[in-house]
Amino acid sequence: MAETITPGQRPPCALVPSAADLKFAPPLYATAFATLDSSAINGIRLKLHPSVEIVRSSHPIVTIWAMNSGALTLAPIEDWRGEDALVARPHLEVEVRLLLPGGAAFLHALAAGRPLGAAAERALAECPQFDLTGNLAGLIGWGLARRIVLRDSSGPALP
Repeated sequence: MAETITPGQRPPCALVPSAADLKFAPPLYATAFATLDSSAINGIRLKLHPSVEIVRSSHPIVTIWAMNSGALTLAPIEDWRGEDALVARPHLEVEVRLLLPGGAAFLHALAAGRPLGAAAERALAECPQFDLTGNLAGLIGWGLARRIVLRDSSGPALP
């Protein structure tokens, strides 16, 4: 979904979640995960908030964004390295967040419908420092996990 939008141009509708999509996307809280059987990690899928986008860059895009939006003081960037960003609009404002190591691979896998275990394996393969707990805590804390989908061993995914 790498499309260039020039200033003043409206983005294609496919890139902007509809008001209806956002209205019916209440966040999950940590309590929703408390009763899950951790041994069933390969049968657990997460549906993400419809506004979630993951941006990967070889440049410090989150730092640049933070400096230009006033969240950080404008200064030379000493550690010029790539950053992965999570861009979402769970409420009225667009939020840009720096992803933890392996977070982009993890979220791409979840967004593609992979089970939690497979998503974690993909992230670990890309980044051995991947922290599943920290990445899940961020996803839940930011209100971007909207539904848990369980797979019963005898049949299809449950709603």
